[in-house]
Amino acid sequence: MFFSLRRVFFFVVIIFSFFSFLAQDVLIEVQGDVSDDDNDLSGVLLQITKDGKAVNSTITDITGKFSFKIPLGGDFIVLVSKEGYVSKRFSINTQGVSPERAAEKFTPIGARITLFKKVEGVDYSLLSQPLVKYIYNPTKENFDYDKGYLNQMLDALETVKAAEQVIKEKEKVAEKSKENSYVLALKEADKLFAAKDYQNAIAKYNECLKIKPKEVYPQTQISLSNRGIIDLTAKKSADELAAKQKAEAEALAKKQAEEAAAKKLAEAAAAKARADAEAKAKADAEAKKTSDDLAAKMKAEAEAKAKIEAERIVKEKALADARAKAE
Repeated sequence: MFFSLRRVFFFVVIIFSFFSFLAQDVLIEVQGDVSDDDNDLSGVLLQITKDGKAVNSTITDITGKFSFKIPLGGDFIVLVSKEGYVSKRFSINTQGVSPERAAEKFTPIGARITLFKKVEGVDYSLLSQPLVKYIYNPTKENFDYDKGYLNQMLDALETVKAAEQVIKEKEKVAEKSKENSYVLALKEADKLFAAKDYQNAIAKYNECLKIKPKEVYPQTQISLSNRGIIDLTAKKSADELAAKQKAEAEALAKKQAEEAAAKKLAEAAAAKARADAEAKAKADAEAKKTSDDLAAKMKAEAEAKAKIEAERIVKEKALADARAKAE
């Protein structure tokens, strides 16, 4: 009896050891693709773990397809992740396969995965657990997903989608408001740019970039505005230099005009002085001549008068002498 039990025990151990060896040797292929709502996704990372330890990893190709293999006899978690998207998980339990079935080829497990982009403010903790569970189905003698569990997870996922929709609607309103603010700021910036008020135009274009940081047009306009400032500064310097040169030329012309006017006035004054001197000399000469003529006239008159007087005296004397003689 003891010997019989011992034989049975060793037989079970041998069968278990053989199946463990067989399970490790048999690999189950998993293949599928990853996409979002619009396109296939390349570069998606699939990390396969068992009991929290990494056992394999792969990434999707340019068509979004992937393929990897796992052995029988394990419970595996596959984490599907890509930057900007919400990660998803699915599990594959390869336990429960009979040694006879393990010796035959298995149809590859097919997995089609859709990732969606993260929406800030939504609680995605539901997806920290597998969305789909693949298990061995003894009836089909192949691997299949747990439909009841999937439907339960999809129902729960609807609450996540609803939360996303609420936030997306709010984002649409905010985006519309942001777009209106952007258009108004851009319109004002362009108006300032057209008026060559480049400093204020740059400030407004920066407001536009705060609203839409990736927009190229405001960045281009800022570069053009800076160029405009340089051109205006150069023009201002040139205008200031021209104005300075003009002012200096006008000052020189004014000085020369003043000097010419002063010279002309001096010449006029000198000419007047000469004319006045000549007139005075002429007047003095004429006065002297008049005085001389008057003196000569008076002298002639005096001489004539004296002559007449002398003649009168002579006549009177002669008359007296004649009278005396006559008497």
